[in-house]
Amino acid sequence: MVIHPEQVEVFAKAEKVRNEYVIAATGRVCARDIQNVKTNLETGEIEQARKIFKELETELEKVKKDDLAQSELSELYFRVGCNLASLELKENKTDEALKTVDAYLGVYEFYKTQKKSIKNKKRKSGDSLTNFTVVVEFSVSDIAEAAGRLYLMKARLLFERKRYDESYDMALTAFDLLKNTDYAKNFYELLSFVISNEDRFKDKKSYGRFKEIRAKYEEIIKSVREAGTVTEKK
Repeated sequence: MVIHPEQVEVFAKAEKVRNEYVIAATGRVCARDIQNVKTNLETGEIEQARKIFKELETELEKVKKDDLAQSELSELYFRVGCNLASLELKENKTDEALKTVDAYLGVYEFYKTQKKSIKNKKRKSGDSLTNFTVVVEFSVSDIAEAAGRLYLMKARLLFERKRYDESYDMALTAFDLLKNTDYAKNFYELLSFVISNEDRFKDKKSYGRFKEIRAKYEEIIKSVREAGTVTEKK
């Protein structure tokens, strides 16, 4: 069971749980993130995951790019891209990972153009509530989160190649995509990547904003942990 720090109330309660406790919980059952898969097990999870994602990729390639913006498979398409690139990074196949990321980001840019065209048609034909929904819809979508992860991966890969300016540009794009999603973990990871490379990024535009938001996240996490400790002592 995983409880993230951004789930403030639940996280505070979870910190008080001890080994001997018996608890009941409700939530969503899902697979581990690829970066958390244990590679030292005999089950060969990495190879099994690769096989599954490759099969999915083959099926999804049958969806024409022209249809992707209206397809129910669009979210799955970009998540497969994220997971394939993550697998390649886990095995230190950075060149392959960069090619995978670039390929999926190319499709994403086309998808975004098609989606914008569809939105414009809805705006012209819809009322004010419909228009508001159309504007908000994409910025908080799971596709925006997947694209943000891809841009963050590219930022890391370019940084390793000492292409620092390009890396920071990718980080800025990832920032715009991840800031409104429900996945605070990915957003925090982005902030940490930028701040941990202060020597390369401190003079860049908007760096101060990264630092300010990261500091606020740290304050929240610290206060949650302190609240859990105080409650436990009482």
